[in-house]
Amino acid sequence: MEPTPNKTVKSHRIDATPKIPLRPELIACMDPQSLGRYSCASATLRKEVFDSKAWELMANAQKLRSARDAALAAERDAVARVKPQVLRRRLADSLSRALTPHRLVPNKLDDFTFFVRYEEDNRVLWEGDVAVAGFGTSDYGGRKFVEVSLSEARSAIKDSSSFTEVPDDDDEYWHRVRLTLIAIRDQDQAMIPLGSFRFASDPEDPSFHSSQALYQTEQFEILLELFVNVDNSEVNSLELSVEIHDRTIARTARFDRWLGDLTKQRVGFLFTYLAGAYDYRSQPHALATFESWYEHARGLQ
Repeated sequence: MEPTPNKTVKSHRIDATPKIPLRPELIACMDPQSLGRYSCASATLRKEVFDSKAWELMANAQKLRSARDAALAAERDAVARVKPQVLRRRLADSLSRALTPHRLVPNKLDDFTFFVRYEEDNRVLWEGDVAVAGFGTSDYGGRKFVEVSLSEARSAIKDSSSFTEVPDDDDEYWHRVRLTLIAIRDQDQAMIPLGSFRFASDPEDPSFHSSQALYQTEQFEILLELFVNVDNSEVNSLELSVEIHDRTIARTARFDRWLGDLTKQRVGFLFTYLAGAYDYRSQPHALATFESWYEHARGLQ
């Protein structure tokens, strides 16, 4: 048998690379890294990148994008600079047109409700909201005070307390009592922490005091003092005196630094200032008003 002649086997390289045309509009969305990986995938794609001048198209697209971004950034920066200037001009216009100082328009004292907490030996006997019952002047020394009724709390306090009859003159008991007050403006529920009060058995001024001043300067401070009004051996009401004290006096006794009590209108003015949410331009008027109260009270001494 004659040997079978060797047959030359031709191998054909099959390019498995999918033919996805490289559109010019796609190049603008590519970065150098992605275009480089694309061109290295196969010889066919590398030739396609070369023939379509993809690197040049991408460079031009990147250049145009940078210029556009720079223009947008400059525009945003200009707007950011102009906007504060507009606000400043509006504020300057409002100030220059103010021919007279702005005045603080006060709320009335009756526009406020008081939250009262009554504690005995750190145990809460009663707490709740009470309305202003009136404004009066005491027969002793002409002291002025806001009266809030505790008639709703009377039975709860008596049922929970350790006494059977309110010990009116028993200082030992009152030292065990703490009173905490918060004033609330009814229209917006703004709260004023008036303080937490302990009994001070000063023979000249036996009442509840707080070390927290409602308003204070280097010359004077405005403090709140509480008196518990007992009627027929039962807690009847609280009397709140808002006082001006002279801080320039060297004597440290609280009673010696007392200059006077605020009137009903002045208490409403003070509470309005402390509750906030007023026109900020009226603040100089409010502070000057407090200063005038001090000068007037000192002049009466």
